[in-house]
Amino acid sequence: LGHCLDRMDKRCRNGETMSERLQDEYRYLRFVNDEMTPGRKAVEPRLENINAPLFRHRIAVQLSDRYIYMGNPAKAGPLLTAAIDFFNSRGLDGDQLRALTTKAKFLRETGHIDEARLLYQSLFIKCKARGHSVQAGNIAVDLGNLYMGRDLYKTAESWYLKAVTIFEAVDYRNGLFLAESNLVETRKTRGDWDAVKQSLENSLKYYKQHQNVPAMGMKRLNWPNWNF
Repeated sequence: LGHCLDRMDKRCRNGETMSERLQDEYRYLRFVNDEMTPGRKAVEPRLENINAPLFRHRIAVQLSDRYIYMGNPAKAGPLLTAAIDFFNSRGLDGDQLRALTTKAKFLRETGHIDEARLLYQSLFIKCKARGHSVQAGNIAVDLGNLYMGRDLYKTAESWYLKAVTIFEAVDYRNGLFLAESNLVETRKTRGDWDAVKQSLENSLKYYKQHQNVPAMGMKRLNWPNWNF
């Protein structure tokens, strides 16, 4: 994605013009890419400048995820409602599933735990049935996090293990190591220190390969909790 955007930048510098819709798509893809790139701060797009409704609502979902992560879910609520209604009216199944997954996070962070759990479980079944494997794995991780927050460690671990199985099947390394990182916490609670050590070693190796320095620092902070 980053290379594709760089090529589009180069074409613009060379004097080529983009249609209005292509400009909107570019703004959306640039925002997503910057959000996913470690060490790069994504500039928040102005939704009123995005003319194409599809990309405006896709950006709104991405922004909602950011607001929830930054501890400001109230800003996400109206954006998600509008996006879900739009995707549903257009029959955009994949977009709607992504928006509903973000809504489940919104419900979790605003204290509606049971509603969030039921929505997550419904989305997990739908994603599995429709072949959205990576999204199903991500939902399994989110469910594990929900149960971890309620100190239900055994149930949380079962969802993290579901995620590992899904990510292994599609060779999605980012998701696999995310799930393994979360398994560290559940394994600590039952004193399985050999498994904790292996998960930490795997995570450190992965993060080092991808030059994710903040994540490496967080993983290294876990070592004293294991090697005491």
